[in-house]
Amino acid sequence: MAVSKRKAYGGKVESFVKKCERSLAAAGWAHGLPAAAVAFLSLIWAPLSKGAFRHLRAGCPLDGAEELRFACYFTYFRWNRRPIVFEILSHRVGVELTEAEYALFLERSRALEAQGFRVVRITDVELAYARKHVYERAAYAMSRSGWGDEGWGTAI
Repeated sequence: MAVSKRKAYGGKVESFVKKCERSLAAAGWAHGLPAAAVAFLSLIWAPLSKGAFRHLRAGCPLDGAEELRFACYFTYFRWNRRPIVFEILSHRVGVELTEAEYALFLERSRALEAQGFRVVRITDVELAYARKHVYERAAYAMSRSGWGDEGWGTAI
């Protein structure tokens, strides 16, 4: 069943990936989408949203945010929901970052949360080995993104 669903959403995922890469390139983000981001879109987002990409945007929603080599962002905007940022991270974040890169990562995380975004952090390792857990976290974030839910700017 999962294979047929993946095939059903494949064309939509492919189309959205191309759209994301064009918009990121236009914004000066040279590296495009990493494999983990494409995995998130095809294995988590497409089944969760039933193939709807209309309210999902690629790139960090902060004004003037520069590209980070170890992170990719997708923001889910709905008029009646608190925006959610899915932060797709390389597992190298904890071990290979310079002090300056880590400080920038922390600054960006604080800024997103301070502006009221719900941040869902997902690593490439989780996408590879704990997909069900990632799906459940994303579904939980979507179900709890109403304006009356607990806490602004929370991370999941």
